Amino acid sequence: MKYLYANGCSVAAGQELELTVGLEGRFASLTAKKLGLEETNEALPAGSNDRIFRKTFSWIANNQDKINETIFLIQWSGANRMEVFQGDINKFTDDPSMWDRTNEGDFYEMAVKFRGIKFYTPDNKVRSTNYWFNALNYTEEITRIGVERTIRHIVALQNYFENNNLKYVMFHGFKMSEAVSNLQEKPLWEASDEMNALIDQDNFLYFGEYGDLWSWSKKFYGLMPESHPNEAANEAFSDILVEYITERGFCDSFQ
Repeated sequence: MKYLYANGCSVAAGQELELTVGLEGRFASLTAKKLGLEETNEALPAGSNDRIFRKTFSWIANNQDKINETIFLIQWSGANRMEVFQGDINKFTDDPSMWDRTNEGDFYEMAVKFRGIKFYTPDNKVRSTNYWFNALNYTEEITRIGVERTIRHIVALQNYFENNNLKYVMFHGFKMSEAVSNLQEKPLWEASDEMNALIDQDNFLYFGEYGDLWSWSKKFYGLMPESHPNEAANEAFSDILVEYITERGFCDSFQ
């Protein structure tokens, strides 16, 4: 193996670490260094699972010469974050104002505001009208959709990785069943048992009774001032990842 590709939200991006040890102290960078791999990190603070899915497949499509020598490290974000295209049809960027709506509160307010708004192509032809937003009348429905979309993203990526014999590690940055909507302060609707059963649990990394990286970090190592895993948590998690990866034979040994 030569490469490590990481994607996720602020947890994988190493937010707040740039103020202390630097981004080289985030778990993805530490893992890549310990395994002697070249890191590509496309994680973005407040990034949605829609974005994680889109950017990962885009990288795969554009790096076919590398994928067989890459370990994919995918951190799933909160299911209440949704990505909505609302800009130039020809412009696909990481600009949050273009793509990411960081929670269903922002998404819902924007949906109400933009009902019926027409979007235009560069030659001033109408591309679409946002009638889709008119169906989204309740934040509960939006968050239920978000959970199901996350499950679909996980399963689709797992199927691609496994059908192409690619090496990957997936885990939750936050516990989906305990995520809380900003507007109504109630738990997100959980996906059905039938949908959860589609996930290949053997290739999903959990944190014991805590389930997700954030809860595990908070319990055993503490959080930064803005509630991101601290330096010690990132270091410890990188050791867990190295062990997880080497035990499965993804890499032969420590570098």
